[in-house]
Order: sequence, then C-alpha cells, then structure tokens
Amino acid sequence: MNLDRIGAAAASRTYQIRCKGVRMLLPEYIGSSSPLPESIATHLSSCLVCRVEADRLRQVAELLAEGRQSSWTPPSTLVDAVMARLDEKVESRIMGRLVVAGAVAVGLGVVVAVAATRRSSAALAAQFDS
Repeated sequence: MNLDRIGAAAASRTYQIRCKGVRMLLPEYIGSSSPLPESIATHLSSCLVCRVEADRLRQVAELLAEGRQSSWTPPSTLVDAVMARLDEKVESRIMGRLVVAGAVAVGLGVVVAVAATRRSSAALAAQFDS
C-alpha cells in the first residue's frame, strides 16, 4: 500500500469534515458583532470554498441590514390587495369546511334514516309473523 495515498485520503476526509463544520458555524459569526474564532479564520485563509461561502453570507447580511434601514413603504393599494387576497383565502377555507361538514351531516342523516326504516320494517314484519 502506498502510505502517501492513504495519508492524502485521510487528510482530504478531515478537511471535508472541517469544511462542513466551518460552514455550519459561519452564519453565527457573519453579520454579527462577534469576531471569527481563530480556527475558523485560519481555515478561511486556506480554503477557497469556505471563503466564498463566507463572502456570500456577508453579502446577504449586508442586504438584510440595508433592508431594515430602508424607509420604503408599500403603496396602500398593494397592502389592500394582499389583505383582500388573504381574506378570500380564509373565506374559501371556511366555506370548504362548511361544505364538508354539511356533506357529513347529510350522510349521517341518510344512515340514520336507513337504519330507522330497517328497524321499523323488521318490527312490522315481526308483528305480522306472530
């Protein structure tokens, strides 16, 4: 066996595990006031893939920060349209549930009526047989 190949494969797996761990931790530090731990900073200096991921997270954090500071207000017509659509959906759900409840009630009524008819028919037949 070639020990160099085994060592390289083990190092690659270790590196992949480190990358996965670093990428899981990045969101906690990017965009916050907490400084990057030295181990993560060292990893980012040597790993292009994780560095690109950190840069993307920084861009997202910056865009979100800009959005929070924005004074843009949606037009009232947009707000009204969205609220009307939400009301329609709520009404639609309520109507759907009422239709289902009504169908169940009618079905139960039919079952009760059939059962009552059979009982009365059976009782009537029993009277004639006696």
